[in-house]
Amino acid sequence: MAAVEQPPEPAQPRWGTRGTSPGKRGCWAIAKTGRPCAAQVRNDGDYCSAHAGHGVAADPLAHSLVGRKASAEARRQRADLRLVLGTRRLDSPRAALRAAAIVNAERLAVTTVGAALDPNEDPLKRARLALEIIEASDPRQTAHAVVEGEVDLESASLGQLMALAESQGISLDRPSA
Repeated sequence: MAAVEQPPEPAQPRWGTRGTSPGKRGCWAIAKTGRPCAAQVRNDGDYCSAHAGHGVAADPLAHSLVGRKASAEARRQRADLRLVLGTRRLDSPRAALRAAAIVNAERLAVTTVGAALDPNEDPLKRARLALEIIEASDPRQTAHAVVEGEVDLESASLGQLMALAESQGISLDRPSA
């Protein structure tokens, strides 16, 4: 009578302990709860990615350092935003967008100017974008004044207009460029 060959027992997982039977999705390891692991088994073995030591489980310390660095950067950005905005809450999508734009202002500016200068773009689109950048970064200055008096602004001489401006406290000095 020939002996019936049993399939080999699964090897020990890289992390944890091997169970006596697979969990509901095929992983043979015992979870931290003491029950069989319910994760999907990998196609190339008897364990899920975590128990087989793949992905984050391959080097938890290195991934922990990456996570801590990303968390520290996120905290730094939030602190910068609170400092700039003087608030602790972003209570609307517009406030959150404004805050993100402030934190990423330099990258946004470089990206925008880069698009306006991109030789692969349509020249008309580049020209429109360049004009929008100029208008956003250096808007036209306009002045409005309400003047009461006997001077007809349409027919007044330069001297009369200058005297009127001075009497109203309007400075005629132009900012130096």
